[in-house]
This record gives sequence, C-alpha cells and structure tokens, in this order.
Amino acid sequence: MPYARNLHLTLKAGKEQEFRGVMDREVVPVLKKQGGFQEELALVGNGHAMGITVWDTKEHAQRYETLVLPKVMEHLRSILDGQPRVELFEVATRTLHP
Repeated sequence: MPYARNLHLTLKAGKEQEFRGVMDREVVPVLKKQGGFQEELALVGNGHAMGITVWDTKEHAQRYETLVLPKVMEHLRSILDGQPRVELFEVATRTLHP
C-alpha cells in the first residue's frame, strides 16, 4: 500500500524562487536515490510550501524521514521561517502516477 508524506513549510519573505531552486538542485536528486520513492509534488505560494512525496510502503517513508530528511532539511534551513510539520498518510486514490 503506497504512503504519502506531507511536509508543510513556512518560507521567509521573498524566498519562493529560492525554494524552487533548492528543490530542483538538492532535494529531488536525493529523493530519486531513495528506496521505495515514487513521486514528489512540491507546491509553493503565499509564503508557504508543501512537499508531498509518495512511497511504496509506510516503512520506506519512515526510513526516509528518520535517516535522510534531517540532511535534506539542511539545504532548506536558510529559507525557512519556523519548524516544518510532517504528516504521513495512506494513499486512498491516485491519478498522478499509475
């Protein structure tokens, strides 16, 4: 059963474009190397960002959160305002990727 992680971020003023660049250059390449990774959807607007990742299993999502996310967050720290919030969901319906 696929699982999705939803990462909520508040960005410092004017950092939306920088967020896009960090995601493309630093975060997505790391995600693609993770076992069980399927898809990333990054959303940005109004000083907020959200990253939704889809994983093969809950265990894959949890392993990423424990072992890799702290390193990935180092690339984003300078543009964040406050602490990120992470939620884990079972995927109920999906149309992005069969």
